[in-house]
Amino acid sequence: MPPAQAGARRWLMGYRLAAQLAEECPGTQIISVADSEADIYDIFVDAQEQETDAEFIIRAKEDRSIPEKDPAAGPAVYRKVKDEVQSSEVRLRKTIELSQTPKRTARVAQLEIQALQVRVKPPHARSRLPQVTYNVVLVEEVNGPQDGTGVCWLLITTLPIEPITQIELVIDYYVARWMIEVYFRTLKTGCQVE
Repeated sequence: MPPAQAGARRWLMGYRLAAQLAEECPGTQIISVADSEADIYDIFVDAQEQETDAEFIIRAKEDRSIPEKDPAAGPAVYRKVKDEVQSSEVRLRKTIELSQTPKRTARVAQLEIQALQVRVKPPHARSRLPQVTYNVVLVEEVNGPQDGTGVCWLLITTLPIEPITQIELVIDYYVARWMIEVYFRTLKTGCQVE
């Protein structure tokens, strides 16, 4: 892992611990759910090369490139994952309740969901790494507030996206992560636990 990503090592180690747990508990589904800090190419390579039974759902931070070039954007420009999934059909519409956070008020969000399997190029500076294949689920709020708090999640996952009920499960797992965030925020701010 390059020095610039050394702080992200804990996310890679967390996924490797999930893979170890999956090996120790056959028959139990282990899913590592993480926010955009865990969008690390090394995790995707690990999952593909180790063929582990540990799954992941990671909110994308990077809009990675697929191997196909985008001639309209220039001769050396590759197409992007988000553009690919946005050009696909809406697979599901869903309503979720968003809790209040320091940045948004609580509300009910109407969502449109698209999903695809994509093949992704490694980062340019690490081109020696293999390409990886994973599923992406794009969750976008319809007619959300224009205050920067609208839902737009690009979720990267090894979980299946067929049938549609599987896509809904990916979203439900990711939404459940917020309860854990609230718990840790309460420990840190309310209880002053480090």
